[in-house]
Amino acid sequence: GNPTETGSAENAHVRITSEKEVELEVGESATVTATGEPNPGTYSWTSSDLSILTFDSPTTGRFTNSVTVRRLKSGGAVISVIFTCQSGAVSVPDSALFGSEGSISITSLDPGGPDPGGDLELGELLAIDYKIDPGDYEFDGVRLEIRNGLEQLVFREENLAASGGDHTAFWEEGKWNQAPHSGAFANPKNGPYEIKLIGTKDGEEQEDVALIETRLIITADVKDEQPAGLSNPIGVAGLGDLVDALKVVMKLGSQETVISGASNITVTGATRNEKFVSVDSAVLNSLPDGAYVVEFRDVRDEIGNFAEESFAIELR
Repeated sequence: GNPTETGSAENAHVRITSEKEVELEVGESATVTATGEPNPGTYSWTSSDLSILTFDSPTTGRFTNSVTVRRLKSGGAVISVIFTCQSGAVSVPDSALFGSEGSISITSLDPGGPDPGGDLELGELLAIDYKIDPGDYEFDGVRLEIRNGLEQLVFREENLAASGGDHTAFWEEGKWNQAPHSGAFANPKNGPYEIKLIGTKDGEEQEDVALIETRLIITADVKDEQPAGLSNPIGVAGLGDLVDALKVVMKLGSQETVISGASNITVTGATRNEKFVSVDSAVLNSLPDGAYVVEFRDVRDEIGNFAEESFAIELR
């Protein structure tokens, strides 16, 4: 009937006859088809977000009951169509949802310490900032996997935040949490380290990867104190020339790697008897794997008194 006639007029209507809930990956295309009545008439198609879902065919006209759409990026978008019959009556829109294909991306790596955006100093906390798009999307699960340059799994954490938006995961101290080396430090020699975040949805995975190097810096607080039971009114000798004699030794069984000198060892501190020692040498970043004893040898005060201290670390 003629929709302009009163009483017996038929309203214009339109119905999408192709699938109305579509999963489409970035770069893929799909055809959407509709049927409108009464004929003749014209179709008009719109996208709720052309930056996500665009058209590769005409969107308005008598013979545009089918259109081709293409996904440009992740996110949800709705394709709608209206039908206008010859008399000018306009249908209620019908729509098809192109599901919000989720994406996960690493937005930054913050190794803390004095060099944000640089290497991860072993012992520091690595903050791994990531984003899940779109905001209304949620993965079934998100996990973090870290592998060294030998493709060995060093660190794994599951059940991370999986909803849309910004989140942060952490790698504590740059240590292994995988057997058989759980608790060992991630040896700089075995870098770079691959930081991978993986989102799982309906058995399929989305992932993003970033790389970071680790760095070993040995630090210690040194204090010059009088021996127990002794009292010297002049006080302690002080540590003004500490760096001149100090040797830091990395012992691996019978093998010793000795580090010394002002180019490798920095001594700071505002007082004569309390100093902070930092050992930052390229040698520390090329050591073979193993369980080390770190020895501070020839810790000397200004009048020639010597002491030694040691502790253990493991590099894998």
